[in-house]
Amino acid sequence: MVKAALIIPVLDTLAAVMAGLCILPAVFAFGIEPTQGTTLTFITLPQVFAQMPLGILFGIIFFVLLFLAAITSNVSLMEVGVGYLIDRHKMHRHKATLVIAVFTLIMSVPCSLSMGLISGDAVLGFLKVGFLADVRLFNLNFFDLIDYVAQNIFMIVAGLSTCIFIGYYWGVENMLREVTNDGEIPMRGVGVIRFLLRYVSPLVMVMVLL
Repeated sequence: MVKAALIIPVLDTLAAVMAGLCILPAVFAFGIEPTQGTTLTFITLPQVFAQMPLGILFGIIFFVLLFLAAITSNVSLMEVGVGYLIDRHKMHRHKATLVIAVFTLIMSVPCSLSMGLISGDAVLGFLKVGFLADVRLFNLNFFDLIDYVAQNIFMIVAGLSTCIFIGYYWGVENMLREVTNDGEIPMRGVGVIRFLLRYVSPLVMVMVLL
């Protein structure tokens, strides 16, 4: 677990930097507004692939890989809710997974409808598909609002709360017993981990949040 906690952030950061090096030059080359956020992937890269030899092939490969990355990320994200229902409410894993999947599906419907029309004549019952496109809260549609709150507030608050909980309430010693299986698995850098949890990480997250 300790080794994975070191390798995963390093690889994730390197992947993010490489993605930025690929996308941002194209953004400025095509004169696209760089503040559009995650949608840049679906705006700039198709134009980049259109200029490349075998661009259609590389485009298909890229977006298939992006789809697989999104699906595997969803598995890990859903596991948090699934694990909660299993541990706290003693649900069977299949039932817990179904509950979280249905909840996610329900939440994704207004996200999808807020992105605009699929076609001019598209109708969903008596509601026109994309009818939420003009609904704004804090000048954001529903999808952008959920995306902004999740990325810029919830994730940071969750990380900050975790550091405070482990560092000052539950205790680093209890966390270490959990990670090392009551001392069976050797672990180095305990002092560094304690210092980061109690002082460095909370301070950095507060700065990011501000």
